[in-house]
Amino acid sequence: MRSVYQQFELNLYEHFASCLSPESKIQMERSLDGVKGVVNFGDIKADPGRLGLDSVFKEVEKLSFIRSLHLPIENLAAFNTKVLQRYRQRVNSETAWEVKQHPENIRYGLYTIFLYWRQREIIDGLSELFIQIVHRLSARAERKLVKTLLSDFQKVHGKTALLFE
Repeated sequence: MRSVYQQFELNLYEHFASCLSPESKIQMERSLDGVKGVVNFGDIKADPGRLGLDSVFKEVEKLSFIRSLHLPIENLAAFNTKVLQRYRQRVNSETAWEVKQHPENIRYGLYTIFLYWRQREIIDGLSELFIQIVHRLSARAERKLVKTLLSDFQKVHGKTALLFE
């Protein structure tokens, strides 16, 4: 059983690695090396951080990098999500150096699976960030409106007589 499972894993890695273009592989290597100008592995793994415009820009940068790799989305979507999730967790627990220690086909296969899942998480995180930003803007607008109305109410001359009438 173990050898069949290992052969399945090797075939899986080779399949995903063969679906990548040479340019995508170069960008993946640069990401793992931490080259300037490319979103590095640590940044991709990181959570969005504090709510704000900078967080949105960082997440969009990660997403655009992952999309520029032209991952084989159709092939990845055809696999069982629990199987892919297991490999995603494996890469998530490793450092960039540890990922680079894998043979090429395994490295590209694992990194492809990881990036596919991370892309989905980033999209979910972006939608959550937008919801929180809209909620914050709504709350600020409501407070400002109440403050304005109260200040206008306080400025009315003879308001006690008007209220008495």
